[in-house]
Amino acid sequence: MNSLWQLCAVAIVVTMPMVGRTSDRKGDPSGQKSLFRYEYPACLAFRGELNRWTRSDSLVWAASVDSASGFIKKFISEELEIGPQMAGWANGYAGARPEKLALLHLNGEARRIYGHPKVLERYFPGHWVYLPGTEVTAPLSATDTLVRVADPAPFLGRGYPVQKSTPKRYLPLQVLLVRMGPDGEPLWYDSEYAEVVSVDRKQRTVALKRGLHGSRQLDFAAGRTRLMPLAGGVWGGQVMWFYNLSSTCPRDRAGKQAGELYAEEIASWFAPDGRLHAFDGIAFDVNYFDVSERGAQWDVDNNGTADGGWIAGRNVWEEGDLAFLARVRELLGDGRLLSADAQHASNQQVPALLDGMESEGFVQHNDMWRGFSRAVNTHLYWMGHRRSDLDFRYVVLKVMGPDAPDALRMRRFGAAAACCLGAFTTDVSGREYLPEPFRNPGSWSRPPGLLRSMECRLFCGCGPINCPYMTPCRSMTNIIAICMACSDAGGWSR
Repeated sequence: MNSLWQLCAVAIVVTMPMVGRTSDRKGDPSGQKSLFRYEYPACLAFRGELNRWTRSDSLVWAASVDSASGFIKKFISEELEIGPQMAGWANGYAGARPEKLALLHLNGEARRIYGHPKVLERYFPGHWVYLPGTEVTAPLSATDTLVRVADPAPFLGRGYPVQKSTPKRYLPLQVLLVRMGPDGEPLWYDSEYAEVVSVDRKQRTVALKRGLHGSRQLDFAAGRTRLMPLAGGVWGGQVMWFYNLSSTCPRDRAGKQAGELYAEEIASWFAPDGRLHAFDGIAFDVNYFDVSERGAQWDVDNNGTADGGWIAGRNVWEEGDLAFLARVRELLGDGRLLSADAQHASNQQVPALLDGMESEGFVQHNDMWRGFSRAVNTHLYWMGHRRSDLDFRYVVLKVMGPDAPDALRMRRFGAAAACCLGAFTTDVSGREYLPEPFRNPGSWSRPPGLLRSMECRLFCGCGPINCPYMTPCRSMTNIIAICMACSDAGGWSR
């Protein structure tokens, strides 16, 4: 018996005796989607929006997803620049092929601004996340480019790192000049976007490129103006700003916070006349309830002090994000599927609102196996607390970091583990990673019998009958390490 298959079966026997409930599920709540027959392995076509062939030909695009049970792809230019024709192709395909699951892959936390002026018409300056910044200490006319500040330190960094760039590249830091009211609150409508050109620490000056993104250049008074860095990142070649999804997010003149406006915008895409009206729902790429680590320098209440989303012991980020997700659910209704990342403790964990979860890299981005038991527990949690009969969980067979040199074996492991857990994969080649006879859809439909037949003494040494399934006899990490070391045994060639 192949050692990788033994690993998936034995490890899950040790940790999760109830996984067999997947065999008891009855079809698809919608009565159409082939994915929800729960016949494993089941695969979804995932991402790949920038492929030059699928971007230029609708027939080629359709062929790229035909062999899968559905697709999860980007069709909104919030992270990448996506041609509008692709949304049209996908929406038409989803309408013509109702048995295929069609999900929008949505960043969910940030938005590119360059080339999209309507974004800044919809969201006002107070709807973005800022770092504390500093006070402007000398008058600034509408044409001045050199700003004297109390503290140049917030602007001394190299800007926004471009993801996956080698050598590492940076895009310039973007900032907001904003007038301050007598109570110390930002006057958001009296503000201007700018870009940092250079910083002179000794002279305490910051050189700016003014009027960024078409904003109007204004005069600013000394002592009543702040210069605030915009929190951002670069994933698709351009800077993306983070929505302030906290409960302390400022309200615009219409009384709306960022999360409210964003939920309404999302709902418009799925409206009867929306560009994605035939789609089945959304797979949020990232959604965090706790940003205290990744956003430690964020100042979500804009009082000039970094708070990381926590104020006076309250997680105001979670409060606001939960309200955002609830509003999306309210506007889209129960007829559309919602999912998001759940592999980190800081991710959302709300099966009461969402229909499913994603495991990116099985355990996490840079780990396909080391935290295996944690990934199993996360899937069990979502399986046991789902909001309806629909059970939507999937594993992205992404291999990065230390596991990359052994990518094929890692994907074999991930594909087999997904089947044992009653989860789907996001690689249309996922079934090819599995050995015969476990490759065809339906061959893994009854994991209980397969799992119960395994003798965990192969690894635990505790005997074939008396293995305490709920408590690992040895370190799960050790079991997995042993299995992975010999996972090429049993005739599987690389």
